[in-house]
Amino acid sequence: MRSPPSVSQQASALAALLDAYAKPLGGCARALAGMSHLWEEMNTVTEAPRILVVCGGEVSRGGFDKAYTQHRVDRQWTVVVMREHGWKNAVAEAAGANDKPFYDVLEEVRDLLRANSHLVSEELPVDYKGWEPIPNLAPSRVAGVFVDGAAVRFSTANDIPGVAFDSNA
Repeated sequence: MRSPPSVSQQASALAALLDAYAKPLGGCARALAGMSHLWEEMNTVTEAPRILVVCGGEVSRGGFDKAYTQHRVDRQWTVVVMREHGWKNAVAEAAGANDKPFYDVLEEVRDLLRANSHLVSEELPVDYKGWEPIPNLAPSRVAGVFVDGAAVRFSTANDIPGVAFDSNA
């Protein structure tokens, strides 16, 4: 029996999957340690488009009387897709354009996450919640800077180790 994946193992697996997608398009993907790191990263203007992965916590399955015996949680994930200057598109680039439409990238990332559920969830598919746009975080006084961004949200079903306890304590 394999041991359940840790949050950091899941985040790394998601980042690796998304980085393999992003690199040919001129981007990168990173797993972040928490929401404060996500906000810090989103406020940093870079040339390259990015995909940022962060776990937003977990909720135990079942009520108080069942949660201890089920050893299963629902982990909440946010994957932020951002671009400042575009996602490269080799086909369009040959025709003189150089950006892949942002919504196309967003939908491809969404479907990649859903299609690879087995990498991060005990139950298939992942529980896709949806996506929403994020506000433009770039300073408005910076000439020529814009940020397109959206947050894809989903949850995974994950087992956690059981723990022994002394009921006489």
